Amino acid sequence: MKPVALLFTETAVLWELSGGKPDRREPFIGLPDKRTRVIQQSQKGPLCAYYSMLPLRVRIGPTHSSSFQTFRSDEKIISIWRKELIAISSRRYRLLINSEEYEACINTCHENLLLAFGINYIYMALGDISIKGIPSWKIWHSSGPLTKENLLRIVKNYFNSLPLRDRQALIHNFVIRVLIEKYQLEYSSWTPEQPIDSLMKNLKEHGPMTVSGYLGPVFYLAPPRLSARKISDHSLHYFPKGTQRKPEFGDCHAIIVIGAEKIGDQELVYYSDPHDISDPISGRKIYAQSYNTFVSAIHQPLAIKACLLDGDSLRYFSDVYGVHAHRSLQPNSDR
Repeated sequence: MKPVALLFTETAVLWELSGGKPDRREPFIGLPDKRTRVIQQSQKGPLCAYYSMLPLRVRIGPTHSSSFQTFRSDEKIISIWRKELIAISSRRYRLLINSEEYEACINTCHENLLLAFGINYIYMALGDISIKGIPSWKIWHSSGPLTKENLLRIVKNYFNSLPLRDRQALIHNFVIRVLIEKYQLEYSSWTPEQPIDSLMKNLKEHGPMTVSGYLGPVFYLAPPRLSARKISDHSLHYFPKGTQRKPEFGDCHAIIVIGAEKIGDQELVYYSDPHDISDPISGRKIYAQSYNTFVSAIHQPLAIKACLLDGDSLRYFSDVYGVHAHRSLQPNSDR
């Protein structure tokens, strides 16, 4: 179901995402999706980006008309990947798998997803990304003509020389872009350097968006408080100024930005978290955070600048910090 605009003024925007998820036992016959909504459980495994995209994408399910078979096939491939990641995560804590072995398993799972889509990929971080202290533009600058063969050789050598953790980060980033493409989401033009007005403009024009950073309750050492203030009859949760936070290192977390508002000298961002259960009746829990705290917690883009070798074509991406559900689903569309 499409999000509903609850606030749409010069100084505020707030979208309401449908609570829960479509009942997969009912057939999907197209948009608007009129299937019964059931409870969406909280995130499992290291899959925050996947879960944060769920409210933005169209979910087909096992029963559907033949015109949506291509979309369903993609959905099934991604579902297999999701279940395997959850299983790997479960084994890690149950069997106390060491960190290196765990990351190798995650890496293999990501590679299998890409292979399942038949993608012949070798990609490389570009721009300002630096790995092992070597700015990537220097590697490219001294690499000779940018032919397909030269590109393949350079990237393979460089990629294979990276520590396992760095290789996993790059492959994970590529997987994120594959999810964005398969779910027909659209990159946002907003960046953390822009003022809150730019964020509000993007939200008004394209709706809620997934953003990744050191964001959400998982990075606080105390639970959120319930605000005395409501927004459009919805309760707000927040972390008081000075609430102790966990150190900002390691993996980031993806959340769904659903609104922003300017109240006097305050600038606020509203978001939902995939760690929370989503109920079709009570809806989704909403968190409020200052815009300054929000942008200061974003240290890397959702999709980095990268070069992708896909078959015989080279495709380039620029830094992207969020994705919207902006495209409409068309049966058997050319993708």
